[in-house]
Amino acid sequence: MNAANTIHSMRRVAIVAALVVALGTVSSPAFAVDTNETIDHGAMYFEFFVGYYGVNKPLLQQQVVSGGAMAFGLAEGFTGYLSLAGRSNPYFGDGYGRTGFGLLYTVYNSPHVSIDLMLDAGTGGAGPQPLLFHPAAELNSGFAVTPGLEFNYDHDEEMNDWGLFGVVQEIVTGRTKIAYDDELNETVTYTFAPWMRLTTGAYITAIPDTEQWLIQALWRWRQNPDTNQATFQVDGIGMGYNRMLNDELEVATEIYLDIPNETGEVWGIGLGIGVLRW
Repeated sequence: MNAANTIHSMRRVAIVAALVVALGTVSSPAFAVDTNETIDHGAMYFEFFVGYYGVNKPLLQQQVVSGGAMAFGLAEGFTGYLSLAGRSNPYFGDGYGRTGFGLLYTVYNSPHVSIDLMLDAGTGGAGPQPLLFHPAAELNSGFAVTPGLEFNYDHDEEMNDWGLFGVVQEIVTGRTKIAYDDELNETVTYTFAPWMRLTTGAYITAIPDTEQWLIQALWRWRQNPDTNQATFQVDGIGMGYNRMLNDELEVATEIYLDIPNETGEVWGIGLGIGVLRW
């Protein structure tokens, strides 16, 4: 495998989400600039991140988040992963956790274009959830199966110039409602409530093999919205800065702008930082 293909294949995994990940060494630096990526056969990758989201929102709507994951190169272009994530309010109450697992597979790979398929399943919300996918934002008490497709375009085959990426994911899940009548009799209603998540973004390399900047937008389409939910909305915009500390260790940071979508909702700002070991 030549150096360009090595870098391109290492580029594929990061979970987030969504978290994704492993321990191991690689022959060249790599970036978690986009979303989910496969890794080399036999390699491992590890990721851990923390963040605080919702600054400017009411205190109980703000979130403390954390998570991590491990990914394994099962075969060339085929990766499996395990991920964990959690969130709470600033008082560390009303917390949710997520445990997920999944597969990533590269169906097309050329010097400039790659296409990956993904399949995730987990309790606690939608996935997969890489660092720059705001993993805690979707955590809940439910179960979800998430198939998806990712498209990457790299103007330079070694990612030392600029690139574009897009991810489409269908979150197959439901919602539960509990209602009480005047006599406090409980009624539980289950509803199939799938929704689609679209991520579009771009990156620019500032220093080859060392430093990159990125921006991405998150969109949502609900196929069966609740009465107080919009069918289509823009969730937010994320801006990130990634830097390789050495051939194996990378730091990825993010500023996230949460766009209000409901009456009375206000803008929120999030800050996150992750450490990735290739």
